[in-house]
Amino acid sequence: MFGDVIDARAAEQPDKTFMWIDEGSWTYRDLKDRVERAALALRRLGLGRGEVVASFGRTSFDALSLLFAASRVGGVYMPVNVQYKGDYLLHQLRDAGATVVLADRELLDRIEPLVGELPALRTVLVADGDVETDRKIGHVRLLSAAELRREGTAEELAALLTTAPTPWNQPACLFYTSGTTGVSKGVLLTQHNLITAAGLFNRNYGITADDIQYSAVPLFHISGAYTSVITVLVGGRTGVLDTRFSVSTCWDRIRELGATVFFGVGAMVLMLWGLPPSPEDRTIPIRLMLTAPIPVDLWRPIEERYGCEILTGYGQSEVVMLTQMIAGEDNIPGSCGRVLDLYELRIVDDEDEDVPVGEPGEIVMRPKQNHVMFEGYVGRPEATLAQMRNLWFHTGDLGKLDESGTLYFIDRKKDAIRRRGENISSFEVEKSVLAHAQVAECAAFAVPSSLGEDEVMIAVVAQAGGTIDVAALADHCVEALPRFARPRYIEVVPALPKSVTGRVQKHELRAIGVGPSTYDTAEPRS
Repeated sequence: MFGDVIDARAAEQPDKTFMWIDEGSWTYRDLKDRVERAALALRRLGLGRGEVVASFGRTSFDALSLLFAASRVGGVYMPVNVQYKGDYLLHQLRDAGATVVLADRELLDRIEPLVGELPALRTVLVADGDVETDRKIGHVRLLSAAELRREGTAEELAALLTTAPTPWNQPACLFYTSGTTGVSKGVLLTQHNLITAAGLFNRNYGITADDIQYSAVPLFHISGAYTSVITVLVGGRTGVLDTRFSVSTCWDRIRELGATVFFGVGAMVLMLWGLPPSPEDRTIPIRLMLTAPIPVDLWRPIEERYGCEILTGYGQSEVVMLTQMIAGEDNIPGSCGRVLDLYELRIVDDEDEDVPVGEPGEIVMRPKQNHVMFEGYVGRPEATLAQMRNLWFHTGDLGKLDESGTLYFIDRKKDAIRRRGENISSFEVEKSVLAHAQVAECAAFAVPSSLGEDEVMIAVVAQAGGTIDVAALADHCVEALPRFARPRYIEVVPALPKSVTGRVQKHELRAIGVGPSTYDTAEPRS
């Protein structure tokens, strides 16, 4: 599995560059060595079979090594969004039962207050500066992340060879959903699933070992770990994984390294499109742009301006890639391609009956093989079964199929918001806003963004007889919420529109949208 692929690549092309992260790089030989060292470290720390290793920090080679090292000693890798704090962070670490966490030093103060509520956590490996001696926060031991880079003894290496890795058909990675209808759920994925999907990704998009793939999507996203790393490894090519996305220098970076494939969220492409046109646009070596969503009317102009082909697909954490466009074919702008050979796909109504071709309905799917989609939600068998009702996985998304079987994504059936490539749980935004003493009720919903996707807007109702200091509420959101989930727009309303059963009618709020009385947190305060 992961280890087998790494061993094969290191034997075939040891000196070929596997990955650039900013100005540093690893060859395939380096990858094998560093994953081996990280696996030894996890073994020294007593990581047990099926136990979770969390990575809570910016993109780094230490984090990259954990992605593959955890499964080498029977564990499960879990990335955590660096913007998480408070209840967001506590829920994910506690729900997963994380036993070891790699954390950037500047994020350590977010973990410290939570230690008492994380009984499974044993060790925190601190990046960005050595921890000279062991110390503890409560029951949790702090060590330097340099432990992941320590060379093993001959005896340790021999012992590692006898350590059984995570089996191909058992969970090796854990990625959390956005929690669009409640708290976020942990999605368990096997190596077989990720490697199989990566092979199809490379084949259908026509990406070869000679390509160089650029991305600035962080590793804590499944798209960062899967698209930016695992597909590169399986394809035996070189990847570039920058720690930050810079609109002004992106094309220079791509020219410098000769990248031929660009992967990023749609907002990144629209920011690049917003740069002044230049005769040098056609000298950019990119031949493929892998991205979504892109406005249909800009699809062909972007391809023409940069001399590339835009390709996209449709997937979720639970099924990494369900549909794909095929490189070189007459793909339809705005579509998501056709279903992969591994799956069956239907569009159904609320009774799970097929809708006519061209009509909208919920996208449902099921696999034709074992272990090519998620293994379930960690600790939530009932939620897993509910999602698989009538033996079909219900995505919660609306789409339609044309006569050729091409899928078109329409909207989210769930109450979800997507901003700058992040899926946001309205439930969790509302929970955080309701912690403010002046707020009695809150509804979070999406409104259009000039960069594509959504902006977050909240409608709030004051406590009886009180008022809401909107500026203070905005400050509260800065403290309580990750940056990507903070509401841009705040509207104080006398009451939320509700159905006769008391359900908030968010479609009415979306229809009203931003108005003259709306507070815009992006505007300078007077």
